[in-house]
Amino acid sequence: MECKTGSMQVSESYPHHMYTDPIYRVLTIMTKFLPVSFFILQYIGLWQPVHWPIGWKTRVYTLFTMFSFTLLYVDTGSQILDCFQTATTISEYADHSFILLTMIGICLKMASLIKNRQSIIELINILQSGPFETQTQKEIQIRNSFENLMKWRTILFGIFVQMGTFNLFVTSLIYLAPHRITITRLYLPWDTKTFLGYWVAWILQCISRWFGGPVNVACDSLVSGLLYRAAAQFKILQLRLKDLATLGSNDNNINDTEELQTKKITDLVKQHLEIIQFRHSLLKDIIKFSVVKSSKLNSFLKNLFQDGF
Repeated sequence: MECKTGSMQVSESYPHHMYTDPIYRVLTIMTKFLPVSFFILQYIGLWQPVHWPIGWKTRVYTLFTMFSFTLLYVDTGSQILDCFQTATTISEYADHSFILLTMIGICLKMASLIKNRQSIIELINILQSGPFETQTQKEIQIRNSFENLMKWRTILFGIFVQMGTFNLFVTSLIYLAPHRITITRLYLPWDTKTFLGYWVAWILQCISRWFGGPVNVACDSLVSGLLYRAAAQFKILQLRLKDLATLGSNDNNINDTEELQTKKITDLVKQHLEIIQFRHSLLKDIIKFSVVKSSKLNSFLKNLFQDGF
């Protein structure tokens, strides 16, 4: 005897309650839906696995999350302080802000991810229930094609980002380190021209950038992946509408056929509305904060420096 959950078949040897538990459902879909994005988020300390019970692992991971935040926020804050202290012209501000605005955006994405963790879990739960569950083999193929596309795009995105980061490290070692010049200008409470002071600052910046790149990759791929999944649901809905024409074609009772088709059309309309509601929740809870806030901050900083100069 087997128990079915969506398109997934489960052996009776496992407890049935596991497959109705929301946490288990989130864990199941995370292992298939955007696995690379969630792996990156766990690796950089921004996504504690939802199935972990409260214990020593969760406490250690919380400390790791605090370390990630402290590292990137100290690096970004020191760049902002240096920018306000030393920039006197638009040209100098442009030189400062080349990486500074990127780091500010990364910090905002980190805060947004932690703030919207529960919203992300709820959205993932939605993707595992109701009209979002696959019903036929064709629907499974449509869903898998979108998920494979996002998986490989995320992998390539991550490779290119980390290649650029590694190139930054190498070039700074070759051209900047001999002259005691940090990767980016920053204000620190010690002299970065001394041997120890410089290498402490250099290591701080390297670790910060090695963590910052994956933040961009994971957050951007997570948002785009959820949008891709919504697009996949519209494609699945289109397939279900096509199948509606064949519904009841073998039934000689016209009244029963019309009643069945009416019920199916009603269900499809509800599914369409639920997909739209899912997109609305995604745009409201996740994208709006991470994108709009970053844009407003960038505009504020530019206006501030333009008014000051």
